[in-house]
Amino acid sequence: MKSYISNNAPELKSINLSLAVFDALALTKGIIEEEDANAVVSIDVNKLILTWTSRILLTPINVSVFETDGTNQLWIECASRDADLVVNVTKKIEEAQAELTLEPVRSIEDRKEPSSAIEVLEELMADPAWSSCVTVLPSAIKGAEESVFTNLKQLKTYLLRLASFAAARRSRRGATTEAIAEESGLGGVYRRAVSFTAETKYAEDYIARWNGSARIFGEHITVGFSVNNARCFSAHFLFDQHSGKIVIGRMGKHGECTRSNS
Repeated sequence: MKSYISNNAPELKSINLSLAVFDALALTKGIIEEEDANAVVSIDVNKLILTWTSRILLTPINVSVFETDGTNQLWIECASRDADLVVNVTKKIEEAQAELTLEPVRSIEDRKEPSSAIEVLEELMADPAWSSCVTVLPSAIKGAEESVFTNLKQLKTYLLRLASFAAARRSRRGATTEAIAEESGLGGVYRRAVSFTAETKYAEDYIARWNGSARIFGEHITVGFSVNNARCFSAHFLFDQHSGKIVIGRMGKHGECTRSNS
């Protein structure tokens, strides 16, 4: 990753890392918020631009992250007066990146296999790449804690693919969700909505609170096919257009519907 400050400020040290674009933006956002208590940071997931505004800045600071020849590059544009603050933030970014390279990075699939659905979820939530694309609400975490689903390897595979599904939906606004799901390896388990009966008669099984209101989390993946909770696991979610992330509201046992209630 390379860092530069415009307006004739000094060029900073270059660091090359295998950070994904959204990981780099998320890392930068977190460090800015740590260093500037007055910061208001927003990310345009379509243009891949982070905007940093604050009452201590002369002008808003724009941060762009893009790839060139397979290398992620970070550009920070600021007024000369704000250069010292930006230098400090950039040093923090460099330090955080250095920590990421202290030991070989292991693929998430190569880690110790979890023994329960909640351990699968916790492992994924601890992975920056996955959590930069997927948000898990407390209601979903509770469902995972209660789950007795046994095919954990299969569960892990499909939950991993949700991150790719979210990332693809950020840029492919014209494609159907079914087509993107198919390309993301979710074609056999993805459904765009729950049934009419489920949404009306059993709505409480699919509702969670998001952004201050109760929402039906209709989009879902179902791993396995059985009324036996040890053999069937569902994750219900929505796609948040503002953040570009999938938000999982309910997770675990299959909710009531015409199939599971028959």
